Amino acid sequence: MNLLCEKTFEKDSGKKLLNLIRDVIYGIQKDKEFCFEKLISYENFENVIRSFILDVMKTFLENNKIADECIVYIKQLPKGTKGLFLDSKKGNNFLVINECVIKELYASDIEQFIVIFHELNHFKVKYDIILSEINDDIVRIIKEKLIRESSQDPFNEIGSIKSIKKGYMYVNDDYYRANYELYSGEVYANIKAQEDYLFMLKSLTKDPNIQADIINFFQSEHKGTFDKNKKYYDNHQRDFRTNLNFNDYFLSYEEAFDLLIKDNPDWLQYPQIAIEYYKDDNGIVHKRNESELIELFNNTEDLQQKEYIKFLIAKNDTKDNKKKM
Repeated sequence: MNLLCEKTFEKDSGKKLLNLIRDVIYGIQKDKEFCFEKLISYENFENVIRSFILDVMKTFLENNKIADECIVYIKQLPKGTKGLFLDSKKGNNFLVINECVIKELYASDIEQFIVIFHELNHFKVKYDIILSEINDDIVRIIKEKLIRESSQDPFNEIGSIKSIKKGYMYVNDDYYRANYELYSGEVYANIKAQEDYLFMLKSLTKDPNIQADIINFFQSEHKGTFDKNKKYYDNHQRDFRTNLNFNDYFLSYEEAFDLLIKDNPDWLQYPQIAIEYYKDDNGIVHKRNESELIELFNNTEDLQQKEYIKFLIAKNDTKDNKKKM
């Protein structure tokens, strides 16, 4: 299910936001200095943005029949941090946007919505995983999430900031920092944020000709960003030099995951991971070969599983062909 839908802009916050954006765009066409300040006070503008973000989250949860809580903050964050998505095990979701982003929006830099949609897509991914969505994007995000957690905590105390063993303090997120630009969850959020921003712009009008013009303009203006995101997403190589599980080594996240899951059979609790890997009667984890994938394909009625299994078989065929070349 998509993050945004027509229902998103049928709510009061969505209607108010689209009307403000329309007025600003038309105003800029007449007066280059036109901005939101001429339409609404900053305090009210901030409230509209906060309400809109909250409604996006609530609508997504309602559509999936989930009753979790959502809280949105607009506040000053450390330099370089435009936003954060934080969730608690109690089902609460906290989305924080740096107030400098909202101030730039208020000055009519509407592309700052991409920052907001980026964080909202981190929220969506959380629930895609919980709802057992199965596709290549979600699986690779789960894999890197598990690799990241595994590299953070050498004492199997994932989530703890201080180790209780030997008074050892261990706050290490080197894998994430070293691979930030390539990290699947971040690149995916960038890609989806661009798509959601375009969806919002298209929602400004019902005229298909104007929508086509918006799409063409958007694609030409953002081609460089599209190409960069694709380049990052196509690159599976990761920097493991600071990871305790590997020695000064670069390898793909798939290779790393294949090695790490052998010592982490509990990772099979993710139904998405349990398609590609399984545990035998002795508790040893194996990766399914093509014949095993075909057997699983024939024994499942789940369409998402079938599509993902076809993807895995095609990916393995491509790898085998490359080895022969």
